[in-house]
Amino acid sequence: MRRLAAEVLWSEIRTGPGELKRVYWDGRATQPGFLQDYAFLGLGLVALFDATAGRRRLARARELADALWERFADPGGRLFMGQAGADTPPMARARDRPV
Repeated sequence: MRRLAAEVLWSEIRTGPGELKRVYWDGRATQPGFLQDYAFLGLGLVALFDATAGRRRLARARELADALWERFADPGGRLFMGQAGADTPPMARARDRPV
């Protein structure tokens, strides 16, 4: 069941290399994914790799990890919660909380 869920998510909400959508409804994926969407799907794929040794899932998790850092990180290494639009100033983007 988990494998099927991972395949459905990968085929339906991933709209291109390293690009996830947040909402899937009526056969359409919309709204850019948030940081947690990339992180949780990536962690789920790593867990499936651990359980099944399916290298394809590990490669997919790596793709999401690379996209996460490209889309959400600032130059200082902190993470924004959402992606930047062309007209979104960094001040308007929420950041993760420091640990």
